[in-house]
This record gives sequence, C-alpha cells and structure tokens, in this order.
Amino acid sequence: MPSSNQVVFAAAGSGKTASLVSSLVADQGRRVLVLSYTQENVSEIRSRVVRQLGFVPAHVTIQGWFTFLLKDGVRPYQNYLYNGPRIESMQFDAPKENWFKTIPKSNTSRYYFTSTGKIYRDRMSDFIVEVNRISGGRVINRICQIYDAIYIDEIQDLTGWDLDVLDLLIDADVDLVMTGDVRQAILSTTNSTKHPKYRGAGIVKYFVERERKGRCTLGTRSESYRCKQSICDFADALFPELRQPTTSLNKESADHEGVFLVKPEQVPEYVASVRPQVLRYSKDADVFGNHALNIGVAKGQTFDHVLIFLQGTGQAYLATGRLTKTVKGVVKPAFHIPKLYVAVTRARFSVAFVYDGVCVLPGVREYVVGRRTT
Repeated sequence: MPSSNQVVFAAAGSGKTASLVSSLVADQGRRVLVLSYTQENVSEIRSRVVRQLGFVPAHVTIQGWFTFLLKDGVRPYQNYLYNGPRIESMQFDAPKENWFKTIPKSNTSRYYFTSTGKIYRDRMSDFIVEVNRISGGRVINRICQIYDAIYIDEIQDLTGWDLDVLDLLIDADVDLVMTGDVRQAILSTTNSTKHPKYRGAGIVKYFVERERKGRCTLGTRSESYRCKQSICDFADALFPELRQPTTSLNKESADHEGVFLVKPEQVPEYVASVRPQVLRYSKDADVFGNHALNIGVAKGQTFDHVLIFLQGTGQAYLATGRLTKTVKGVVKPAFHIPKLYVAVTRARFSVAFVYDGVCVLPGVREYVVGRRTT
C-alpha cells in the first residue's frame, strides 16, 4: 500500500504553492497545518488562501516552521527535560557548532538555552527529539491529536536536527504533503552540521532513502507556468546533473522577452523602459540608486521582468560558463548557484544582467537601447 506521505520536487513556477493551497482549501473536514520556513512564504500562502476564499478557514492553520517547533514541539512537555520557566522565545543567532561541543548535553540549561532562557534556534529540534524520547512519544502524539494533515512548503530548507523531527512526523499518524525545489536551496533552517549529506540538493537522497522503505512517495514536476522557455533553459543549465529539462507553459507574450546583458551605462534607460524588478545578491551591492530586493527576500515571488546585479563569482560565470572550481584538489561550486537560479526564475518574460564584458553562455543577448526585443 503506497504511503500517504507525499513529496513533490518541482521546478520554479510549476505551481507547487498554488497546488498546495488548492489542496488544503479542498481538504474540508480535516484539521490542516501549513508550514514554511520564511515569513515571506507564510504570508504568500495566507494571501493566496484569502484571495481564493476571502478568509482563512477555521480548519486551516498557517504558520512558520519555528513557530511550530516552539509552540507544538518545545513548550508542551518541556518539563521532561528542563525545569526552568516557560520557554517564551527563540534565540535566532547562536554560537558556532564547535562551541556547543565544549558543553555536555547533560548540562541542559547551557546546551539548549541562553543565559536569559531563550532556546537556541539550532537546538530546538534536538530538544524536541529528546523530550519526545523521554516522554514516550507524547510530543508527536499531541501533534497528531491536533492535526490530521500537515503541508510543508519549501522542504529543501530543512536541515540538521529538523530532519530528525521530520522523521518522527513521517512515521506518525498524520498525513504529510511536502513540496520543494532543491535548486532553490539558498536558505536553511539551522546552521547545524548534522546530516551534511542531506543539505541542499542532498535532500533528494533523504527522501529517496525513505521512499525505498515505503515511508513516503516521491514525485516531480518539470513544467513552469511562470517562466518563458529561454529563462527555463538558462536556469536548467545551472543544474546539468538533474537531466530534467523544464518545459515552459507560459503562453502569454510581451514585447520584451529573453535573457539579456545590460551595460552599466544602459541601466537608467533600461529601468525606465522595461520597468524590471531589480534584484541584488546582498544589501551591499551597488544598484545605482534603484529600489532593489535581496534575492532571498524575492524567493517565492513573481515579476514580469527582473534586472540582476551580479557580484564577483556570479559575473565570472557569464564570462566562463564554469559551474565548479577546484580548491586544494576538492571540486566545489564556483559561485552560489541556487541563489542565481532563484533570481532568474522570478521572471515571467525577461531576465537581464548588469554586465559589461564577453559572455559565453548560449541564448544570452546584448540589450540594444530603444529596442524592445522578443
């Protein structure tokens, strides 16, 4: 009998979030919890539900991953492991992993908490797993009594001990629906070094192993309702090892379509003419006075056109086409590939890079001032 736990890895713009929303709205009669890592994505899911129904149904709870861990994982049975006062909040920034290694796990107050009683972000799931073990499974049993189904979006963001919590949920009496895109793994829920082989694109291996044991079913989607084919092709080239070309289902047209290079001196005219959303790698990037979004913040959003300010190694990719580099005999990514993938796939019709140099990548054209090219 197939597992009721479903995992779908889908290309950007495939409609995975829209499909998730439609499923949970139709999931009448069952108590549904919807989780995502970033507040931006939580807000996007909530907005889509409201647009579809006009309100969030009483049977649907939408919240962030950390809120879930704190509210339903840490607090209910905290006294099994911690005799202090009610755990009110989380400490997002934590010492480096090596610091924790100097503290025995038996020293609960120091290992899991700050001096003011906040629980470290990187230790919440560790705490939950331990409390669940000591209490005889009470943490997970309580979650199963509250919810019939749990939807988790952006599953590729889960790392470290969070995967141990996910393992407990996979084996629990609750249906899981999980969606994500390994190519968009630019964020992670923790800095923990636990389960390094499952970080980023390695999360696929995590689910393949569990599918083989009958604990979940794994599926894929390789269509994009958002991006035109030229953008899909550029994005696919960033992950040749996936060998799964994306097919564009965007049948709309615009008078400016494709992937372009815009010289720095052309930026004012390009912004005025095309009106793109400007994206930057970090807040330190010089965007010539234009309003810009950091790529991480733009994750999950859609724009007709984007103008990307690359930095350093990102620009080197345009010049060389190299995805990897060798450092002391070890092959590593030449730049932050998922971040570029996220930036490119925000666009429906056109992507442009601020760049003045030779580009070896196929399908990338130089922008000509005054010409809206399709």
